[in-house]
Amino acid sequence: MGLNKPSGTDNNKNQSLIKSFEITEDIFLVVDKNLRITYIDPKAKYFSSIEREKMIGKTLWDIFPLSKEPLSFTRYYKALETGIPQHWERPSKFTDKWAEISAYPLENDGLIIIGRDITEKKRMEFELKESSRLELMEREKEYLEILDSSFLGSFIVNFEMKECYISETWKNRIGLGNMTGKEAFSKLPTIFHPEDINLTIMNSINRKNSPDEKKKLRHVAEYRVKTTDSGYIWVLGQAKIVYDNEGKPIKAYGTHIDITSRKLSEDALRKSERRAQRLTEGLHKENIYKNNFISTLSHELRNPLAAISMGLSLIEHVPPGSEQDIYAREIIKRQTAQLKRLADDLLDVTRAKTNKIKLIKENIEINEIVKKTLDEFRVQFNMKKVALKEKYHADSIYINADPARIKQIIGNLLSNSLKFTERNGTVEFSVSKDNNTNDVVIRVIDTGIGIVPGLLPNLFKPFVQADNSLARSTGGLGLGLPIVKEIVDLHGGSIVAGSEGLGKGSEFVIRLPICNRA
Repeated sequence: MGLNKPSGTDNNKNQSLIKSFEITEDIFLVVDKNLRITYIDPKAKYFSSIEREKMIGKTLWDIFPLSKEPLSFTRYYKALETGIPQHWERPSKFTDKWAEISAYPLENDGLIIIGRDITEKKRMEFELKESSRLELMEREKEYLEILDSSFLGSFIVNFEMKECYISETWKNRIGLGNMTGKEAFSKLPTIFHPEDINLTIMNSINRKNSPDEKKKLRHVAEYRVKTTDSGYIWVLGQAKIVYDNEGKPIKAYGTHIDITSRKLSEDALRKSERRAQRLTEGLHKENIYKNNFISTLSHELRNPLAAISMGLSLIEHVPPGSEQDIYAREIIKRQTAQLKRLADDLLDVTRAKTNKIKLIKENIEINEIVKKTLDEFRVQFNMKKVALKEKYHADSIYINADPARIKQIIGNLLSNSLKFTERNGTVEFSVSKDNNTNDVVIRVIDTGIGIVPGLLPNLFKPFVQADNSLARSTGGLGLGLPIVKEIVDLHGGSIVAGSEGLGKGSEFVIRLPICNRA
């Protein structure tokens, strides 16, 4: 192995290759498969204090320590193992120089290693990159200035530098006015509504997509942003996210548009639609109730009219004053009274709907009026074999009310309980005083058929019958309870109904304000 030339075993091809490199400005050397130097370019004396002859036989890293760094070391052995030339760039650790290293495999399993000074090239690349960066910054600044107002803001997020730049007016509105780009970036998650954070750009960058898919993605979403002047507002966020070749986000360019007014309008429209839907459903139910009522009314009118017609026909064919004549007149009298009650109920509902029920109020003792009304109904309860139990408050209780109307609501509740309580059932009627609210409490509890839970909210509306078949068999138009509620309301009181369901009876509780006796 010679000092200045490769060993005699090198072929002519390698000799020619070495000579071709000697005439270039690049520094080169030849190593064997163990990376020991077998030949070195005379120009190497400018890069090392070691004499050229003493370099022969030394390993690369003995002369050039940086060659043992992972980047260079692996490239040398890859060239030896694969026979494929390797090229890489490396900055100097001790100077501001850059070198391009190439390793070419030789026929004798060695390498020709070439070092080229590319400092000027890297300087030009840096200047070009810096010029492009400054130009980009200027364009980004113009972008932020153009898209800036109290309802429209623009932003640029630099994920590599962890910086966020926001148009001035918008930046102030969202409370980041005095922050640097890095401070604004760290505060970004705090400006979004906690429930909407997954809709924002911060979540979009974590979306699991391939690099190619991410390049096509554009972030568009509606979410809430916290402002200093209006609390949380709705914005339309749009952003173009720039990814590197591995799918990692580099930058995002986007805008926020205040769409709060639109969202409020949409919300109001949805509420209006829901109200309209409820009204439509309510009207549909009212229509069903009304149709049922008309059917019931026809039935209720036909029966007494048929009985009156039969009585009149009988009177025409029997002697006046005879037993048959008296019987016919009793039928007509009884059915006429029934028609009058129906007409009175209809009139009361009409008056209630038009606020024309007139009250003639006076101070009345409630125990007394309840007892008198119950006495009038006792015969009817006895005939049906329904027990009527009563309980009164020990002391007199006075209310300021229309006695006729109070008697009417008590009578309607009694009629309702009697109608829907089967034979051998029980109706309990009690009067008590609530000292906390200073109300008289009238409670009616029966063991009747009960009330379907779904019917309770509509129980006090006109034309509602708990069970049409039973209502028809017992008579009535389903107006008694609505009339009770209207009269109770006019007296400043309240009424509630309760039931555990069909077959479990029902309970009605009326509250009326107590007054002084005087």
